[in-house]
Amino acid sequence: MLVDKAKAADIIRSGETVMLSGTEEMLTDLPRGNWVGGTSSYFMSEAGGQKCLDKIFVMKLPDKVKLEQVKFYDSEHLPDIANESSDHGFTYLLIPFGSKSHYNYAERTPSSTKVTIGWISGVALEDIGKKTAKVFNGQTGEISESDALAMHCSLPNGKYASISTINIYKADTSVAITFPDNGFEVGDCFIDGKPANIVEYIKEKGIDIKAPIVTHFRFGSSNLKKAVDLSQPMFADYGGNYVNISFANVADKKASLYAPVFKDVKYYFAQPISDYMSEYQKQLTFIHGDHAFSFSCILNYTNSNLEGKVTKGMYGPFTFGEIAYQLLNQTMVYLEVKGQS
Repeated sequence: MLVDKAKAADIIRSGETVMLSGTEEMLTDLPRGNWVGGTSSYFMSEAGGQKCLDKIFVMKLPDKVKLEQVKFYDSEHLPDIANESSDHGFTYLLIPFGSKSHYNYAERTPSSTKVTIGWISGVALEDIGKKTAKVFNGQTGEISESDALAMHCSLPNGKYASISTINIYKADTSVAITFPDNGFEVGDCFIDGKPANIVEYIKEKGIDIKAPIVTHFRFGSSNLKKAVDLSQPMFADYGGNYVNISFANVADKKASLYAPVFKDVKYYFAQPISDYMSEYQKQLTFIHGDHAFSFSCILNYTNSNLEGKVTKGMYGPFTFGEIAYQLLNQTMVYLEVKGQS
């Protein structure tokens, strides 16, 4: 729910454990308490998608979920997140956009069965490259533009956490694309095994890069490039879960991405979508019961024209990337707590 700063402060003082999102100005100087926060200027609310600079979105930790620890992790200690997560619970993870932790997490996500869900904090679109995204530890008052922030939570016996994603894209598998290197920047590639350049191919075929590419990948490492221009994704298959790889900028013979590609993995352009909102509403009908919290990619807001559109029952921040174990783009992610008490 979107509330003013005074109301958010009252909720914190009441002792509730909450996850907050809002601008840096809104999150700064809140009282200490059991909360974490990430910067965002865009929200899915009951009034519809909106940009909001003078309120804070509050998501409450579900009943019977116990907060175990709130902790920062620098880029070199990201694997410790999974090691220190509860064996019976989940970790809510926030990472600042454009930070080394953001890129390292994307490329080197620790292999783990621990339930990890979260998002990449951002800034107003017009401030990309001017301001830095931040995360806030409400227990200590610390703020970071470089480190990941984890809220480790546990569940009682009989309960378990389940992550689900909504992705409206489907792959066109008629043409396979592979890349010779891992990374957030792509150029030379192979189209059905033949040498090519991905930017030239996009131009030659008149491909609307608002339709993504699909992939099946392994994590690796690469030289990193910070993307500052907004655009749409590609589409991917991560072990049966379809995930988007978003274009950040296309120029000359190079394209920057919001998530990395991986060497020798097959990618496919997604099938075109004529009505984004209809596809989202169709997916929302498959969601039954209550969920703990949710968030969606900023590219869904911009490219699916969600301003003023209500994603019924799914409310939370629009993000600069979603975390459902690994980094995702152009998805909606939500957590459910299931099982018997």
